[in-house]
Parts: sequence; structure tokens; C-alpha cells
Amino acid sequence: MSRHKPSLFRIPDSLPLRVGAFFILLLVAAAFAVGYLFDRGRTEALQERELQQLRLRAERAADEVERYLRRVRGDVLFLAGTPPIQGIFRALEGGGQDPVGGSTLLQWTERLEQILLAFAEARPEYFQLRLIGARQEGREIVRVERTASGLGVTPPDELQEKGGRYYFREAVTLPAGEVYLSRIDLNREHGRISTPHQPTLRAVTTVRSPGGTLLGVVVLNLDMGRVFERTKFFLGEDERIFIADKEGHFLFHPEPRRAFGFEFETPFRLPDVFPVFAEQPPGALGSGAFFEVLDDAGKSVAYATSRSCDPAHPDRHLMFVLAAPAEHVYQTVGLMRRESLIGTGVLLSLVIALVVVMVRGLTRSLSTLAKAAEAISLGEYRVALPEVSGGEVGTLAAAFQRMVDEVEAREETLTELNRDLENRVAQRTEELARQHVLQRLILENVADGVIVSDREGRFLLWNRKAEQIVGAPPADVPPGRWAAHFGVFSDESGDPLPTEELPLVRAMNGESIDSAELYLRNPKRKEGRWVQVTARPLRDADGAIAGGVAALLDVTEQKRLRRRVEEHRGELAKVGRMVLSAEIVSSAAHQLSQPIAAICNYAGAAVRLQERGRLDGAELSNILESIERLGRTSGEILDKLRTLIRRRNHRPCPVDVNQVVESSLDLLKERIERRCVALERRFADVPAMIYGDPIELEHVLIQLIVNALEAMDQTPRGERRLSVRTNSDLAAGLVVIEVEDTGPGVRGEIAESLFDLWATDKLKNLGLGLAIVQSIVETLHGQIRWTGGEAGGALFRVELPAMLETNP
Repeated sequence: MSRHKPSLFRIPDSLPLRVGAFFILLLVAAAFAVGYLFDRGRTEALQERELQQLRLRAERAADEVERYLRRVRGDVLFLAGTPPIQGIFRALEGGGQDPVGGSTLLQWTERLEQILLAFAEARPEYFQLRLIGARQEGREIVRVERTASGLGVTPPDELQEKGGRYYFREAVTLPAGEVYLSRIDLNREHGRISTPHQPTLRAVTTVRSPGGTLLGVVVLNLDMGRVFERTKFFLGEDERIFIADKEGHFLFHPEPRRAFGFEFETPFRLPDVFPVFAEQPPGALGSGAFFEVLDDAGKSVAYATSRSCDPAHPDRHLMFVLAAPAEHVYQTVGLMRRESLIGTGVLLSLVIALVVVMVRGLTRSLSTLAKAAEAISLGEYRVALPEVSGGEVGTLAAAFQRMVDEVEAREETLTELNRDLENRVAQRTEELARQHVLQRLILENVADGVIVSDREGRFLLWNRKAEQIVGAPPADVPPGRWAAHFGVFSDESGDPLPTEELPLVRAMNGESIDSAELYLRNPKRKEGRWVQVTARPLRDADGAIAGGVAALLDVTEQKRLRRRVEEHRGELAKVGRMVLSAEIVSSAAHQLSQPIAAICNYAGAAVRLQERGRLDGAELSNILESIERLGRTSGEILDKLRTLIRRRNHRPCPVDVNQVVESSLDLLKERIERRCVALERRFADVPAMIYGDPIELEHVLIQLIVNALEAMDQTPRGERRLSVRTNSDLAAGLVVIEVEDTGPGVRGEIAESLFDLWATDKLKNLGLGLAIVQSIVETLHGQIRWTGGEAGGALFRVELPAMLETNP
């Protein structure tokens, strides 16, 4: 830093005064010129801002009414789709008993009353919720209403016939899923307008059978007076809001007696207050029109906007006019001008005072030194110091200059260090921001839905996938209403899941939930979804529970595929039982043919000997003993067949694999011997136990053995060998069955599709056997594969889970 060398001013007193006066006049002129230009721009900007604030408040009030109209449409559709309504009509058709589930009409009615009461409690703007049947002149089935004594269910003897009401006639023509919104009028009961006046809008939708037959309608009565009153929350001081229908009739007026004049044959319309609407009908101005009006309240600035009240009828709309006193809009501009003048005066006064001080300071060394010291204390080191030739003031000024140089040097070093620190903080902040964005992108793009809530049930995170699965964005509702609001059920036909059983609620209470399956049917979505939920508690650094986190996986398609697989396996099992039964009957028939033929031969021989006169007592006794022995053999074969048939309906139980193999080989013993096949059987040294259906396992073995026998038809007789082996692999927890033959093996063209349906290389076969075998093995939680045998044939290996002590 270079040291300043200012000169010592020695100017007569008259010159500083003249210079100061000149600068003061120049500043005053410049201040007024700049102030005028600045004030003009601020005035226009502020006036525009006041008008835009007026527009914003009117639009918010209109949006609030539109929000209630949208919500009543969704609410009536949601209630029409609840299970109790369908159950009531099924019970009515069934004479008081629901054929689906067995609930009575009274039980379904009580459930619907509970739902309507809970719904009305959550929606205080609904004062009447009704289910009306299509029969008996549209007689009400259930009605929940809000009266002076509170919310309650209407007794059955007070239910009325509503078939003649205009909204009922309009609703019955609607297709399923559509909503009719009535006109807004004063509620009438028995032809009289209710007191106090209650502006009412009715939302009506139909309930139809699966075949499209009209069963009834659901009606919600919306208290529009309560809805209109909510628009006042958006008004400013002394502002008034007017709401009219498309004909200009007032539905809401600052003076209540002016509203709904058409109901009392004293119409009072929008053009009567705002003449601009007399020139063109309401709604022709469109949204976003400003105009001025002069009425009893004085001059006002008004803004008009409109909203459609029924998407099905775009021509039906509501007109909203927000009027504010003109003086409020322009008063702020006047106040701003006064503030600008005051500010300019204050600024000029300060400038004048500063000029005076500077002029005086030029002539006084100590004053300059004091001001320099004050500037240095504020961080300004490059200041002019008075130059005095000697004395205490000169020594002080020199010492002060040296101190300033030293402080400035250290300040520069500190500034450099501070700049380096700020750069590091900025880099770290930028890095953290990138990480935050990356984490957010990961959560928004993961395949699972992720929902996080705090300890009170407020949602902290709700990613895009969660919104897709649930069918709705997060809502500010307590945990006690989650199941009803988002449509959470235990299954497709049940009631909403209790709050304490919701996985996220259980996680908030400290539990860990894995793969819980729930059914979601959100009111805004027509079809439901099956969801698999895994939830964990969310803990803070001290281990205390701070909330819960849940991961949602849409398993609707997997559920459907699982059902199809089960149906497919059931069909294959039926086919398998038929094949097994045919195999058993075929084997038994062949075994019976030999003793029956022998019996016939013995009987024929006896007849021929008798004819020749050569049948003595001893010969007859031998023939009868032979016939008796063959008859016992036939009886044993039939007893065995009966035993096998009685075993067809076995349930899963502990099964000794070695016994099943013995039974299968015994059944096919005659066929094996007839084909001259050498049989090798080798069983495990320890019991080979599994848990399953022994008949299913017997089917697998018979199919594999029959396939092996048929594969060796073209093999020379001396080379036909069938090997059946079992083994227990305790280390792997498996029981292994191997069937090996010495046939030609599996041809290459069907090797890849050997276990597929219809895959076969034999003209007389359908290709079902091995597909059924694979299905049964998978049902037993095992697997089957094949390889080439050691002797050139085929080796089929079945691996099944061994039954341990922990198995059922």
C-alpha cells in the first residue's frame, strides 16, 4: 500500500461556503429530477400490482368453489363403488340374503350407514347422503343427514319416495361411471324452502348390475352456502364477492336477502349491480376482465372470472365478481408518493449536512484525523490524514499512518484466507446439492414405490412410482383415515384394512414387515391393484423411532400369472390322474388276462373229458384246485387295483420314496418282464423321506419308467437294461431319484423342448407325459433334468427337498 500524501488545505472561510452552497443547489435539482422519473415508474408498477392482487384473490376464491365441485363428483363415484351398496342390491334380489358371502340385507345396510356416517363426519359440507333404489317409485334405502340435532341415520319409517324428483329422472339416464350435478337452488322439503335457507347442489350417479341393469342411485347434497362462505377467506379488507349462475341470478351476495331472488319471484340479477353485464350476457366478458362500477358503496374496481360447474355440460358455469373500493387501490399510490417526497427530503437533508461537515472538515486537522480514524475502524484504510509539520498532532498523524499500513496488510491477508474459505464452502455446497439431486433422481426412478412418514403420520417422501401404484398423490390426512382415503383392503372383496394393521403404521410403532400383500382400490381409479409392502421403522441418530418407511411393489400381474399357473397345474394334475388311472387299469387288465384265460382252459378241458367219459373224481379235483388257485390270483390282482384306486385322493403327507419306487415297479413288473428288460434297483441306505402327495410321486415314476421301456423297444433284447436308483443327499437337503435306460437317447431336435407340452418324437403319443411330470415335480418344490446315460440311453434325475424335522 502506498502512503497518501494529501496537502494541507489553507483556504479562506468564504470559498468553502460558496463551494458548499453551489453543490447543495446542484444536488437539490438533480434529486427532484430523478425523484419525479422514479416516482412515475413506481406509481404505475404499484397500481398494476394492486390490480393483480385483486385478480389473484378473485381467482383463488373461484378455484376454491371449483375444488369442492370436483371433489363432490369423485366422492359420489367412490361411494357408489363401495362393496356394501352392491351387497344391498344382491340381498334385495336374493330375498334378504346376499348369495355372495352370505351377509344379510340388514348387515349390508348397517355397513353402508357406518361408511356414510364416517364420510359425512370427514366432509362437513355434505348435509345429506342417500342411496335410492330404482324400484318402489325410487324409495330411499339409506339416508344419513345433518340436522340441528347433529349427524344421524334417518329411521326406515321416515324414508321417502324420490322417483318424481328432477335429479332422479336425470340420473337414471346416465351411463355407469357418469355423474349428474343439479342446479344450485334452495333446498326444498315437501315443496317448501328449508329455513334457514340452505343453497344446495346435488351430485347423483347410478348403481348398475354387471349386466347394466339400473339398481339405484347415490345422491350427495352439498351445502353450497358453506362452500360460498369459504370464498371470504380470500378477500381483502372491505372487498365484496358476488357469485351468479349463467343467467345472472345471484347465488351469493354480500346482502343475503339479494341471493336466490328467483326462488321468491323477486329476481335480482347481475346486471342490476354491474351495468356492464346489461350490455352483454354474463360470461361474455370471459375470465380476466377488469372494470369500474359506481354503486351504493361508492366507486369500486371489480374483476370478473368464471368457472365451469359441470364438465359434462360446459355451458353451465358460475360467474365470480370481486369488487374492491377504488380508494383502497389508489390510496396506496398516494401513500407511496408522500413516502417518496419524504424520503427525498430526508436524503437531501443528509446530503446537505454532509456537505456542510465536509466543508468544515477541510479547515480542521483534528476533525479530519478523527473522521479518518472512524473510517479505518469501519474497514476503510485508504483515507487522507492531515499533514502537520510538527507538534503532538503531527506525531500522532505519523504514528496513525504506520498503524493503518500494518492493519491494511493484515486485512489483505485475512481477506485472501476468507476468499479461499468461501470458495471451499461453495464447492462443498455445490457437491452436496449434486448429491441431493442424484438421491432424489434415484428415488424418483426406482422400480418400487417409496413412502416415508414422520412419527405423526405426515408424509415426508412419496416418489413417482408410489403415486402410480397408489393412484393418488400424498394427502394431508391422519393415519386413521389412510385406509378409507387411499382405498386399502386386505383382499378384493373385503372391508378397508384396520389402521393398526397398515404396514406403515406398524413400522411407525416399531415393527418390521416383510412382503405383506394388500389390495389397493383408490376412488380415483376404476380397477384395483395387488401390492406387496415391506416396511421398516425410521430411527434417528439416538435410535428413537422418528417415523416409518415403506417400499411398494406392484404384484398385480404376478398375482394373475400365479393364478394361471395354479389353474394350469390343476389341469395337468387332472390329465396326470387320468393317465395314471389308465396305466393302472391297463396293467391290471393284462395281469388278469392270464389267470382268466387259464381258468377258461381248465373249464374247457373238464367239459371235453366229461363228454368222453374220462373225467374221474381225482382229475376233477385237480382241475377245480387249479381253477381255485387262479381265482385267488385274480382276486389278489383286483384287491390291489381297488387299493390303488382308493389312494387317488391322498393329501400331502410324509412319503418314503423307496416304498413309492417299489410300488411303481411292482405295478409295472409284468410289463418289464414281458419286454425282457433287465431291472436294476438300488435304494438309499437311509430312509429317503419327502413331504408331498405319494400318488403324484407315483405318477412321476410310472411315467418315467414307461417312457424308458418304450424307448428300448428297438434295442436288442440282451441289451435292454432299466436302472432305478434313489439316494439321500443330507448335506444338500435333497432326495434324488434316477431312472436310466439303454435306449437310443433323446434326439437333438426335441432336446431343448423335451419338457414342453406337445413335444414328442413318437407318432402315437401326444407329448403330455414329461410336461405333466415337470409340473408335478415343481409342485413338490423340486426339479427334473436329463442327461445322456453311460450306456448311450437317457438318464432322468429328479431332485426333491428332503423332509427335515422342521417340515410340516
